[in-house]
Amino acid sequence: PFKMTTLNVNCAFNPDINDILFDRELYGHHHWSRDRYPRYWGFSDALNVGGIESMVDRLERSPAVLKCHHGCVNTVRWNSNGTKIVSGSDDTHLGIWRINFQFGGESKLLSRFSTEHDANIFHALFIPHTDDDEIISAALDCDVRYNIVSKQISKRIGTHDGACHKLDIIDVHTFLSCSEDATVKLIDTRDKTTVNSTTA
Repeated sequence: PFKMTTLNVNCAFNPDINDILFDRELYGHHHWSRDRYPRYWGFSDALNVGGIESMVDRLERSPAVLKCHHGCVNTVRWNSNGTKIVSGSDDTHLGIWRINFQFGGESKLLSRFSTEHDANIFHALFIPHTDDDEIISAALDCDVRYNIVSKQISKRIGTHDGACHKLDIIDVHTFLSCSEDATVKLIDTRDKTTVNSTTA
């Protein structure tokens, strides 16, 4: 007679079918554990996909090229729902694109926005809850600017004593900027003491 046995296997993956398929697609037949493959893991619990050769080897170069700038492009960032990107360049302009993910579809340049930065834009971010119409930018000219695309307005809301390289958004009114002047500044557009301040 046929005897049925049950084998209990400790599975490292979530039993949910979507997670199983995602794990199989990402990890292949290997479980990229932190202990076994420490070089693929950073300080957080996130897997560094860029370090996995099998993943990188499967990437393909896109035939689509987005042309908008006349200088080096220093920053490209997605909006919150992944349908648009903003790019910033040495030409002091921002490019706002609607991205088409359909095969053979063309992405559309929505705006080539002229900021009032005097030098290379290093970082630009869509401000959340503004329908992707408002963008914060930082540049070599030491300034942080609040840009409203539909109104063609670019106003300085912060400045440093050195080139401003990175930004972070806390909420629609509050931003962080960091600079070569060894400072990190908190800018709150509701508090005039933090706007255009030259002190840390």
